[in-house]
Amino acid sequence: MIHKKNGGLSSARNAGLRVAKGNYITFLDSDDYVTPTLYDELYRSLNGTKDRIACANYRRVDEEGKIYEKEDIHKKVDISSNIEYLRELLLHIGDVSVCTKLFPKEILINQWFD
Repeated sequence: MIHKKNGGLSSARNAGLRVAKGNYITFLDSDDYVTPTLYDELYRSLNGTKDRIACANYRRVDEEGKIYEKEDIHKKVDISSNIEYLRELLLHIGDVSVCTKLFPKEILINQWFD
């Protein structure tokens, strides 16, 4: 567990990146809900490939309980590289929710949130 002064979302994610020990990384915020098997399913979808980003569709629920299905366009489009994919995430192209992604740790080394 990390204890740090509140510095915002990016600061918290960067602190986690600095101490991450696993081979894969995701970011789960306090307002996110994931199914118990999401990350297992994302990991299995990689089929042993160590340099791909796995992504899943998500549902958004509003204050009245209405559900909005969202499909990640990157699941249908061939992204030329992980760096291109990260660029699109930062430019808010497609699903930018990082809790629906499983990133290989190697591609996030020296990539910091602003």
